[in-house]
Amino acid sequence: MLHITNGDAVAEKLRKAGIEGTVLPWREDYTEGPVAPQMDGPAIRQQRGVYLEEAYGIPQALYAETCGAQEAALAQAAAQGEEIVLWMEHDLFDQTMQAFLLHRLAHLEAEGAAPPLRLQLVTIGSYPGIEPFHGLGQLTAEQLAGLYPGRRPVSAEALALGRRAWEAYASPDPRSVEALLQADTAALPFLREAFAAHLARFPSVADGLGLVERAALQAVSAGTHHLLPLFTAATHPHPLLGIGDLAFWAYLRRMSSGAAPLIRLSIPDELPRYGDAGPLPGITVHLTPDGQDVLAGKADYVKLGGVERILGGVHLTGQEVWRWDADGQRLVPTPPPSRTGPTAG
Repeated sequence: MLHITNGDAVAEKLRKAGIEGTVLPWREDYTEGPVAPQMDGPAIRQQRGVYLEEAYGIPQALYAETCGAQEAALAQAAAQGEEIVLWMEHDLFDQTMQAFLLHRLAHLEAEGAAPPLRLQLVTIGSYPGIEPFHGLGQLTAEQLAGLYPGRRPVSAEALALGRRAWEAYASPDPRSVEALLQADTAALPFLREAFAAHLARFPSVADGLGLVERAALQAVSAGTHHLLPLFTAATHPHPLLGIGDLAFWAYLRRMSSGAAPLIRLSIPDELPRYGDAGPLPGITVHLTPDGQDVLAGKADYVKLGGVERILGGVHLTGQEVWRWDADGQRLVPTPPPSRTGPTAG
């Protein structure tokens, strides 16, 4: 039996819980960096390795080794007909991971590389007595063990939905996610809200800010200037995104650079990266004049300096990018700038 968790913290507690089987922490963050429908090819793996080294400081060689080892363990368990139990949360971090794993396992089965799958799912979005609930990492080993009897088989409908969800998320056309959310997603109960939160990460039609960028600017404007309190203030109101610290530091790094920085760091180029002990206590974050104008609705972040961002399978670059209309709850394309001058007649 193979238990797959969303990271090392839950994996360690699950090992202490005394549940039969091998525990495999899945070390990936599909909410950031390039993705593709099939993730086992050398090209996409190299692209992700380059991105994660630049954004997080994760060495490319370590990333490649980790991916190869965990995907080999997954394929071996599936090929041997082992029961595979996925331990997943309700947020985008986990729901994209869940979609990837279901897509990968369905592909192995369809290829004939695995007998009929024996999949189980443990997934929760809340826990009695824990408020606010952010994830499985808040639970003790005993509490995790108590969830195990409530696991449920992954139905054919859930497996097919997971496969479609990953293909939609990895598509270069974000309308694929919109189409997914217009269909029945009840087979995976937390998928809808998490993927809807993903769409809110796209630049807004109102100011060019995504959900996280706006939350960070609002927190700084309200007087939160040090990194750890800022991480909490900006991310905890949006638990459906499941943003980790490395991902948030990458947000700040982008917001403090480029043609029109929104924030200024008191100590530039010292945001934490993979392997660092933690943020330097002396680093503070302040709004730039552009940041103040964008937050006040007087300027548009995308129009100020363009955007260079990867969200799922979508690469946003320049100014003509997909935007999120929060009022209409839909994505809209940015029209190209109007061109004046003589026309052919």
